[in-house]
Amino acid sequence: MIMKLCFFMLICFIYDSFVQATKEVVLLDTREARDYLNWDKTSNNGNLNDGWGELSFEAKLFPTLLLSPSTSTLWRTQYVCDITSERHVDNWLRSPYFKRQQAQRIEIELGFSIRDCSTFQTPNEIRSCRETFELYIHESDYQDNDLLWSSYKLVDVIAGNRFTSNNYGSQSSTSSGNNLTVNVKTRGISVNKNGFYIAFRDQGACVSLLYVKIFYRLCQDTSIGL
Repeated sequence: MIMKLCFFMLICFIYDSFVQATKEVVLLDTREARDYLNWDKTSNNGNLNDGWGELSFEAKLFPTLLLSPSTSTLWRTQYVCDITSERHVDNWLRSPYFKRQQAQRIEIELGFSIRDCSTFQTPNEIRSCRETFELYIHESDYQDNDLLWSSYKLVDVIAGNRFTSNNYGSQSSTSSGNNLTVNVKTRGISVNKNGFYIAFRDQGACVSLLYVKIFYRLCQDTSIGL
């Protein structure tokens, strides 16, 4: 019994030492952005005014999502709410190119709100409404300006556990905070090439992408004396 207890304590010590010996390296956190993000976007409607857009969002109502109490509460966010289009909706949003540095696996953290399709007051005007959007990645050894979406790999279909019933996902930057619910999801994926893009695909949802964080964990050299 004593040997089992000692072995368990040893495992806990090694695990705790491993956790303390990892460093988080942030490649992107849009909560730190103060200027326009100006990410690439396309819409099958052929109109740059359709599909994804960008606006400022006042985040002071959500203090747990702030990087620190002293940081700015005004975020640059992406939104889409293309639900009245007569055409099949296919809107894409792409990040800048990121060098993977020492990463073998990256983590993508998303803070977002998504509209409940049942809450629209004019359902007869809605042509398409979904409650999911898709996250993609494209690895490349160099920057690639061609938006060839067929070369992008699906990471996951992102769905909200909680939904909002106000105007978020539309072109609005104010809220009472009573109806907006924020989901936070993290997805991880291995990377091998020199760099990568991430992309988001909308096919008829009402989404506000409040922030995007891309990071990886770097193991630091640590010696454990036994």
